[in-house]
Amino acid sequence: MPLPLTSADKIASYGIRGADPSPSFLAIELSQAVHRINLINAWGPAIGPGTRVLELGCGQGPCTQALAEAVTSPDDPTGSSGHITAVDPGAPDYGAPFTLGEAQSHLSAGPLGPLITFHRADPIDFLAAHADAQWDVAVLAHCIWYFRSADTLRQILAALRGRVARVCLAEWALHATEPAAAAHVLAALARATFEAHRADSVENIQTLASPRAIKEAAAQAGWEVESEGTVVPEAELSDGYWETGTVVREGFAEEVEKEIKDGRVKAVLTSARDAVIAAADSVGGAKRQAQVDYVLLERRDQVAPQVGASIGMFPSAARILDQLGAWKGVNDGSEPLRVFNTRNSKGNPICPQDFSSFLVHARTGYWTAWGERQNLLRVLYENLKEPGKILVNKDLVDIRHDANGVSAICADGSSFRGDILVGADGVFSKTRTKMWELAESEHPDLVAADKDCLISEYNCLFGISKGVACSKLTAGDVNTTYCSGRALLSVTAEGGKVYWFAQERLPETYRLAKYPRYTDDDAKDFVSRHGDMVVVPGPNGLTLADLWEKMVSSRLVAIEEAKFKLWHWGRIGCVGDSIHKATPNLGIGGNSAVESAASIANGIKRLADSTRATGRRPTQQEVEEMLADYKSAREVRAAAVVDASGFLARAQNIHGLSSRFFVTYLLPMLSEFLPELMSNALIGATKLDFLPLPAASLSGTMPFNPSQGDGLRESKLKRMLLALPLLGLSFAGLWVMDATPAMEWAKALRDSGTLNLPTGPIPIIRSFYHLPSFDDFVALINTFFFPSLYNTDPISRRQLTSFLTDGTVLLTIWIFESARRANMLTPLQLPNLFTALGQLLGIGVMAPIYCFLHYVLSPVESFAARDQRLTNTRISYAALPAILLTYLFPFYAMILWPTLEARQDLLYLWQLYPAWLALAVWGIGRLFVRDTVASDKLYDTQRDLPVMRVYLGAASVLAAGVWVWTVWLSGSGGLTGVFVPEGLPRSMPSFEAFAGQFLRWDEVFGFGSHLVWLGYLFWDLAAAGMLREGWFTAVGLGVVSVLLVGPGATLGLGWLWREHILATRRHKDALTPESVGRLHGTAF
Repeated sequence: MPLPLTSADKIASYGIRGADPSPSFLAIELSQAVHRINLINAWGPAIGPGTRVLELGCGQGPCTQALAEAVTSPDDPTGSSGHITAVDPGAPDYGAPFTLGEAQSHLSAGPLGPLITFHRADPIDFLAAHADAQWDVAVLAHCIWYFRSADTLRQILAALRGRVARVCLAEWALHATEPAAAAHVLAALARATFEAHRADSVENIQTLASPRAIKEAAAQAGWEVESEGTVVPEAELSDGYWETGTVVREGFAEEVEKEIKDGRVKAVLTSARDAVIAAADSVGGAKRQAQVDYVLLERRDQVAPQVGASIGMFPSAARILDQLGAWKGVNDGSEPLRVFNTRNSKGNPICPQDFSSFLVHARTGYWTAWGERQNLLRVLYENLKEPGKILVNKDLVDIRHDANGVSAICADGSSFRGDILVGADGVFSKTRTKMWELAESEHPDLVAADKDCLISEYNCLFGISKGVACSKLTAGDVNTTYCSGRALLSVTAEGGKVYWFAQERLPETYRLAKYPRYTDDDAKDFVSRHGDMVVVPGPNGLTLADLWEKMVSSRLVAIEEAKFKLWHWGRIGCVGDSIHKATPNLGIGGNSAVESAASIANGIKRLADSTRATGRRPTQQEVEEMLADYKSAREVRAAAVVDASGFLARAQNIHGLSSRFFVTYLLPMLSEFLPELMSNALIGATKLDFLPLPAASLSGTMPFNPSQGDGLRESKLKRMLLALPLLGLSFAGLWVMDATPAMEWAKALRDSGTLNLPTGPIPIIRSFYHLPSFDDFVALINTFFFPSLYNTDPISRRQLTSFLTDGTVLLTIWIFESARRANMLTPLQLPNLFTALGQLLGIGVMAPIYCFLHYVLSPVESFAARDQRLTNTRISYAALPAILLTYLFPFYAMILWPTLEARQDLLYLWQLYPAWLALAVWGIGRLFVRDTVASDKLYDTQRDLPVMRVYLGAASVLAAGVWVWTVWLSGSGGLTGVFVPEGLPRSMPSFEAFAGQFLRWDEVFGFGSHLVWLGYLFWDLAAAGMLREGWFTAVGLGVVSVLLVGPGATLGLGWLWREHILATRRHKDALTPESVGRLHGTAF
């Protein structure tokens, strides 16, 4: 009996999903389940209730789940007579977004657990080790290409002779059943050719086997082919698309260039990649329909009128257009943004030239393209498979709604009825107005609030000029002028074309019913008032008046802002400006509308799929639930776009004191302000869940991630609450390490002027910097180090030596973190402030505060873009040399110097190491290191990793060596006798004992807080799905490491491990080639 397709949801639900799976992830799982059901049904009655199956190359178990469902008898749901023996040689940590081990363990622990036994073994070795075992059928599903040699399949089939009655195989057929599959076939050939010339490889494709080759291997092994056929996968299946993406991406070309030495092979692979790109580009997403009947009603008499408007297509919308196959046409007719210039009213720069568009491109795979809105509409229209679905001259005048459907009534008397009506009719939406009318009786307060939420504080004259002759303008330039009460933005295109927007603050805030309307004469008056606004300054510069002279189209309008709350009612929903309207200042409002259209299309597609199988129409309740899901998915991000754009509008118009402060004092320092604002708006962008993701969208250094970005950022308050134990350690340290009780002892010793040692008295130095009060204070602190300095307390000397050697690791980490791009404009950029306060209060007091602030300010989401992990090389490369020069070498000198009096001089120098360290880092960085972060963030996001590994590796080895010497080789005491405090310092009977216990507690709180901090950071990684090894494993390794090599080495190695993860692994929800392709299985 065939396995019904209706069981696909159930089968997909067995797999590992995580706490909050995205719709796209669920769609991938469902498509995998559907494909496996089709395979099982194609294999015929060989697999059914009670069948004992041997599955070779099971991977993460997508086919295993379906097989387990198939062998379960309806009369025996436990499946006691049916069983799956699943074998795969893959390492448990292989695969994404969940590893092989995680996926298999999840299945074993779930309802299918009794039906499945997983084995990690090479198939040939497994069959040899279980020579007496027999099964009814063996299955090899999409794993044959993973074999390392062409003979592996023959050996496996030979080993199965006499052990199973049938063998069921499935592999890609190496011929395209439809045009969209051609890219997959070509990509497979390219990848296999590449892997054949690599000595070591873990890629999916190792050895291609065509249907003919598979049949020949079967015949050589003594098998006869009973039947064969072709199963065409559903369009949503992403395996082929992922394989195509691995070849299309730039990394493939770079690997070929690096690893292939034979010029002829390199040429073949380069041409093969070009062929894959051409095949992928030739099949647009629009050729695949969602199979939903629709009609689009356009009020105007044409689809793409010229209304003088331009529009920027940012990566969020570009990805959707790319899915539809329309991006190339839009991009070809637009100008990519390159350089941003920000000026004040006099034309003087507020910030240095900003090349952030290059960074946004590197992060997302798309340039921001600016062009005429008419071109965008034309390309979309021409891309439609059924352009007749769009009807012009259809002015909506009424909507009739009932439980069974909804009708749109047009001014020409025509009407159109459907299950859902979506209004994309702009800020003065008739759909929204009618929806308010229908909903008012049920939601009077909500409707009243919505009617009052649309405001206008600015107007805008936007236009297009052609033939602008200005030598200071270059295509791709974006010039923004910040003025009090007005602003000007322009985008330069090829051929002297300029798109521009001039804003003016209105005398009052207008509401919906009182919006000002403007005429052509009003536009001329606007230019007469503001024609002096500068585009580019100086001789041969450009002003608004100059642009107006070359204007070919323009329009003056009031600029609306609104975040409506009533997005839908009954069978009616709204998208775009009709429900979330942003100012044009950020340029992303149209993109937000594209996202909303994609989001509601996803909902309609899911609703249509759920009802199509039964042949019924969707009920009103189902439509309402779908629209509610749409609102839930989009409202937060859409509101964030409105807020961000509104903030920028007020800043550019210098609206209020806060905006003036921001523009005058903060903006000049925020070189990354625009790209970070944009990235937060882009990363969580909506996509079309029912179309494949374009390769370009998977190639950036900041993968799109539906669980990150505006509206979804982690709560700082929540992180503060979670990190309160770290603050608790600081307060505990402040109480435990209270030095007040010892001050009288210290003053008496200092003022005595003499330190009595076993070898005789030596003078206590009271003057070094020739600043009497300051020297007296430093001399007082120095007395706490005398027992270690002069070895009157050998245990304390050993503890201090290990403690301060470990400090080399801590300081290196603090300097690395200060240089990190993600930590710009945070207190973490001030490590020397923390070290200076640590010298005064004890590092045990300040370290927990540092760790608290770091945890709050550096969540995993801060590293969504790989360049945010990068450090400024001028600082990070100078870190260890500066630390050795100003901190560690002076410390060793002061405890080992043969002249006893000179040790105090060195101690005076060492006490101020925070100041010397800051100067050394600055000096070494400026004299010997070139700042490469501007290029590194675009092209080499791992540039600093080798230096980090060398510096922290060396510091950790040194710390471990001193720890081992201290604990095991240098005398009595051991671990507990040297490092574990014996009591509170205040309870000690002498100053020497007080100082010894104080330093022990200083180390306990200083490094203890850092080890707890590491635990927090690894918990973050685990929650993000980036710690494949598991949090408890990490903690266990940390505990063992502390005992074996000490806290300093453990801190260094743990931090490096986290750094490696941040640099090489992605968030569980990040849309990467690996996560989209679901790496099922591995090579053997």
